[in-house]
Amino acid sequence: NNNNNNNSKKSIKKKNDYSTCKKKNYFNYFSNIHFCENKHEKVYLFGDKRCLIKETNEDGECRFFERNKIKVKKISFGNCIASCITENDEIYIWGSYEK
Repeated sequence: NNNNNNNSKKSIKKKNDYSTCKKKNYFNYFSNIHFCENKHEKVYLFGDKRCLIKETNEDGECRFFERNKIKVKKISFGNCIASCITENDEIYIWGSYEK
C-alpha cells in the first residue's frame, strides 16, 4: 500500500561516481537538506545550516568523517537532526533546534 508515503517524495540521482539524495517531506520544517556520498566514502552536505554538523560552515564536503577516519554506510535526515551508521555499526546523531 502506497498511502503511507503520500506526504513525502524521495528522489535519487546518480551522476558520475556520486549518488545524491534529497528527501522532501511536506510536514518537515527543514525540507531543504541534500547529501551525497561518493565511491571514495566522503560525505557532502548541502542545505539548511541548522541541520548540518556545526563545523560545516558552507555547503560541501563534511570533513569530520574523513578527519576522524569514520566510514559512513547509511545517512538519514529528519526534522532538525541527522544521523548516520558507520561501517563499525556506530551511530552518530547531530542537529539543532536553533532558529
